[in-house]
Amino acid sequence: MIHKRRSPNLAYRKCFFIATEGEQTEAKYFKIFKYNEKYNLTIIPATKNDHDSAPCKVLKRLEKKISDRKAADEVWIVIDSDSWAKKELDDLYSECSRKKYRMAVSNPKFEYWLLLHFEDGKGVNSKNCIHRLKKHLPHFDKDHVETDKLKDKINDAIKRAKMKDRYHCKWPAENGSTVYRLVEKLS
Repeated sequence: MIHKRRSPNLAYRKCFFIATEGEQTEAKYFKIFKYNEKYNLTIIPATKNDHDSAPCKVLKRLEKKISDRKAADEVWIVIDSDSWAKKELDDLYSECSRKKYRMAVSNPKFEYWLLLHFEDGKGVNSKNCIHRLKKHLPHFDKDHVETDKLKDKINDAIKRAKMKDRYHCKWPAENGSTVYRLVEKLS
């Protein structure tokens, strides 16, 4: 008797790679999307040994992790703009464009993206961003991201970020975040 092997009825799952500038906050946030039947998600955060989170270092860490580009449908770099010169961001943007990677940039920092889950973020700067976020997430720190309070507000954050990104720039020159471009694909 010949047994035929049944082919599995598995749908194709897109593969996303996300490299982050930060060690903890971004990785904890993106774990909201980790378990999804539509895609595979690999998060590549900075490590304790990554003392340099410069945009070029994030790119190097990403490329070290993904050796087979064919295995990745979408590759994203998530960085802040507050610490980096425009030239560094321009150079990264050029390199990412050449390699068909995408960038998600928050100005001033990733926590601004989290703040957009609760408010429009007017008047926020690098120094008061965390303080404003703690009004909504009182226990927030880099080790503790209250993702349960963020999940239901993702669409609000997307809407607010889109309103700030009227000209669909490479990255926000003022307060804003293009992280919504990635999150829309994961939602």
